[in-house]
Amino acid sequence: MGFASDWLDSTRQILSSAGEFFQNENRRDGFGYPLKFAAFSFLLVGILNSLRTGVLGSGGLTSTAISLVSGIVGGLIGLFLGAAIIHLFVMLLGGENGYRETLAALAYASCISAVASLFLFVPVVGGIVNLVLGIFLIYVEIKGVEYFQGMSTGRAAAAVLLPATVLLLLIIALAFTGMLAMLGAQGQIAGLQGSMPPAP
Repeated sequence: MGFASDWLDSTRQILSSAGEFFQNENRRDGFGYPLKFAAFSFLLVGILNSLRTGVLGSGGLTSTAISLVSGIVGGLIGLFLGAAIIHLFVMLLGGENGYRETLAALAYASCISAVASLFLFVPVVGGIVNLVLGIFLIYVEIKGVEYFQGMSTGRAAAAVLLPATVLLLLIIALAFTGMLAMLGAQGQIAGLQGSMPPAP
């Protein structure tokens, strides 16, 4: 219960004052305590989602355990990849520390996902609260990067938001290119049909 109590206390601090939490938090090695913190967050997300959908326990203890472990592993893989991408921008924008600190910032922010899963039990209102918490999650990540990397708020915000912005622009560019290619192909087909001699 010691770790669970510590997780709850940290989550309360993050919810009430994320900046103050990250400013005072000394456990910044992303491969140490923060990783354990994130794994616990993902475990809670898995349990809460399973309870909400009625999956927990319905397939037996083994399948439930496999599902929860898979959720934790998937969450951690996503955390590592997300931190790696954001850290590239952290380095470009003058971050003072290494990947471990960026990973730690995102690991602590993962508790917001567990809180959001809890509100999904409430119809309608839960969806609205999750939208608000999704925005708050981004804010928490920005504050974490700001303090753990010694960056200004603006630079930290850019490091967190630019990867998603670049990805969105790439998707739009690919969609636009695909649309132009499709229109070009349709034009060529129409041209070929128009050049064919009429049937006797």
